[in-house]
Amino acid sequence: MSLVNDLNLIVDKLTSLYLFKGIQPAEIADTIFEKNYSSLNLEKINDDIILVACFYEIDEYTDETYKHQLKYVYSEDRILQLVEQKVGNKSAKIQWSREIEIDKLVEMFVALVKPFLHQERIHTILSTLPQEIRPVIEFKLKLAA
Repeated sequence: MSLVNDLNLIVDKLTSLYLFKGIQPAEIADTIFEKNYSSLNLEKINDDIILVACFYEIDEYTDETYKHQLKYVYSEDRILQLVEQKVGNKSAKIQWSREIEIDKLVEMFVALVKPFLHQERIHTILSTLPQEIRPVIEFKLKLAA
Protein backbone atom coordinates (compact mmCIF):
# COMPACT_ATOMS: atom_id res chain seq x y z
CA MET A 1 0.00 0.00 0.00
CA SER A 2 1.07 3.54 -0.56
CA LEU A 3 1.67 6.10 2.14
CA VAL A 4 -1.46 8.02 1.14
CA ASN A 5 -3.63 4.89 1.28
CA ASP A 6 -2.21 3.93 4.67
CA LEU A 7 -2.81 7.43 6.02
CA ASN A 8 -6.35 7.49 4.64
CA LEU A 9 -7.07 4.18 6.31
CA ILE A 10 -5.78 5.44 9.67
CA VAL A 11 -7.69 8.73 9.35
CA ASP A 12 -10.87 6.79 8.49
CA LYS A 13 -10.43 4.53 11.52
CA LEU A 14 -9.79 7.49 13.83
CA THR A 15 -12.82 9.29 12.48
CA SER A 16 -14.95 6.17 12.89
CA LEU A 17 -13.85 5.86 16.51
CA TYR A 18 -14.97 9.40 17.17
CA LEU A 19 -18.29 8.92 15.40
CA PHE A 20 -19.02 5.46 16.86
CA LYS A 21 -20.60 5.69 20.30
CA GLY A 22 -20.54 1.94 20.86
CA ILE A 23 -23.29 -0.45 21.87
CA GLN A 24 -25.70 1.37 24.14
CA PRO A 25 -26.97 0.21 27.55
CA ALA A 26 -30.53 -0.09 26.23
CA GLU A 27 -29.33 -2.55 23.59
CA ILE A 28 -27.48 -4.61 26.19
CA ALA A 29 -30.52 -4.57 28.49
CA ASP A 30 -32.42 -6.64 25.93
CA THR A 31 -30.06 -9.56 26.60
CA ILE A 32 -31.71 -10.15 30.00
CA PHE A 33 -34.50 -11.93 28.11
CA GLU A 34 -32.02 -14.51 26.82
CA LYS A 35 -31.93 -17.79 28.74
CA ASN A 36 -28.24 -17.75 29.73
CA TYR A 37 -28.19 -14.16 31.06
CA SER A 38 -28.64 -13.89 34.82
CA SER A 39 -28.24 -10.23 35.73
CA LEU A 40 -27.63 -6.69 34.58
CA ASN A 41 -26.40 -3.98 36.89
CA LEU A 42 -26.23 -0.32 35.94
CA GLU A 43 -24.73 2.38 38.13
CA LYS A 44 -23.18 5.81 37.95
CA ILE A 45 -19.82 6.26 39.63
CA ASN A 46 -18.45 9.79 39.45
CA ASP A 47 -18.63 10.66 35.74
CA ASP A 48 -18.78 7.06 34.50
CA ILE A 49 -21.80 4.92 33.79
CA ILE A 50 -20.98 1.26 34.43
CA LEU A 51 -23.07 -1.63 33.17
CA VAL A 52 -22.23 -5.18 34.20
CA ALA A 53 -23.93 -8.03 32.36
CA CYS A 54 -23.61 -11.58 33.68
CA PHE A 55 -24.33 -14.77 31.79
CA TYR A 56 -23.49 -18.45 32.05
CA GLU A 57 -21.89 -20.62 29.42
CA ILE A 58 -21.50 -24.38 29.41
CA ASP A 59 -18.18 -25.75 28.16
CA GLU A 60 -19.09 -28.23 25.44
CA TYR A 61 -16.12 -30.49 26.26
CA THR A 62 -16.29 -30.63 30.07
CA ASP A 63 -19.95 -29.71 30.70
CA GLU A 64 -18.72 -27.22 33.30
CA THR A 65 -20.66 -23.99 33.69
CA TYR A 66 -18.70 -20.74 33.64
CA LYS A 67 -19.97 -17.36 34.72
CA HIS A 68 -19.03 -14.48 32.41
CA GLN A 69 -19.13 -10.86 33.48
CA LEU A 70 -18.97 -8.16 30.86
CA LYS A 71 -18.32 -4.69 32.18
CA TYR A 72 -19.11 -1.73 29.93
CA VAL A 73 -17.88 1.74 30.93
CA TYR A 74 -19.49 4.81 29.37
CA SER A 75 -18.78 8.50 29.66
CA GLU A 76 -21.68 10.78 30.58
CA ASP A 77 -22.14 11.65 26.91
CA ARG A 78 -23.08 7.98 26.24
CA ILE A 79 -19.82 7.02 24.56
CA LEU A 80 -18.48 3.54 25.27
CA GLN A 81 -14.98 3.83 26.71
CA LEU A 82 -14.06 0.33 27.84
CA VAL A 83 -15.23 -3.29 27.76
CA GLU A 84 -13.78 -5.80 30.22
CA GLN A 85 -14.57 -9.49 30.55
CA LYS A 86 -14.16 -11.77 33.50
CA VAL A 87 -14.63 -15.54 33.14
CA GLY A 88 -15.14 -17.64 36.24
CA ASN A 89 -12.58 -16.85 38.95
CA LYS A 90 -10.04 -15.40 36.55
CA SER A 91 -9.18 -11.72 36.66
CA ALA A 92 -10.88 -9.28 34.31
CA LYS A 93 -9.26 -8.61 30.95
CA ILE A 94 -9.75 -5.65 28.69
CA GLN A 95 -11.64 -6.68 25.55
CA TRP A 96 -11.76 -3.21 24.01
CA SER A 97 -10.61 0.25 25.05
CA ARG A 98 -11.33 3.45 23.15
CA GLU A 99 -8.17 5.02 24.59
CA ILE A 100 -5.95 2.10 23.58
CA GLU A 101 -7.44 1.98 20.07
CA ILE A 102 -6.91 5.72 19.58
CA ASP A 103 -3.35 5.50 20.93
CA LYS A 104 -2.51 2.67 18.50
CA LEU A 105 -3.85 4.59 15.54
CA VAL A 106 -2.10 7.80 16.58
CA GLU A 107 1.20 5.93 16.93
CA MET A 108 0.73 4.43 13.46
CA PHE A 109 -0.09 7.85 12.03
CA VAL A 110 2.96 9.47 13.59
CA ALA A 111 5.25 6.65 12.46
CA LEU A 112 4.02 7.02 8.88
CA VAL A 113 4.06 10.80 8.49
CA LYS A 114 7.12 11.84 10.46
CA PRO A 115 9.81 10.54 8.09
CA PHE A 116 8.17 11.60 4.82
CA LEU A 117 6.10 14.72 5.11
CA HIS A 118 6.91 18.36 5.68
CA GLN A 119 5.31 20.13 8.61
CA GLU A 120 2.81 22.02 6.41
CA ARG A 121 1.58 18.78 4.78
CA ILE A 122 1.18 17.16 8.22
CA HIS A 123 -1.00 20.08 9.35
CA THR A 124 -3.13 19.71 6.21
CA ILE A 125 -3.73 16.05 7.07
CA LEU A 126 -4.38 16.92 10.73
CA SER A 127 -7.06 19.37 9.67
CA THR A 128 -9.12 16.44 8.35
CA LEU A 129 -9.21 14.73 11.75
CA PRO A 130 -11.73 15.30 14.54
CA GLN A 131 -10.80 18.33 16.65
CA GLU A 132 -10.32 16.21 19.80
CA ILE A 133 -7.53 14.08 18.32
CA ARG A 134 -5.38 16.83 16.80
CA PRO A 135 -3.59 17.91 20.00
CA VAL A 136 -2.73 14.28 20.80
CA ILE A 137 -1.10 13.74 17.40
CA GLU A 138 0.67 17.10 17.44
CA PHE A 139 2.10 16.26 20.87
CA LYS A 140 3.31 12.85 19.70
CA LEU A 141 4.83 14.38 16.59
CA LYS A 142 6.83 16.77 18.78
CA LEU A 143 8.04 13.85 20.92
CA ALA A 144 9.14 11.96 17.80
CA ALA A 145 11.11 14.96 16.50
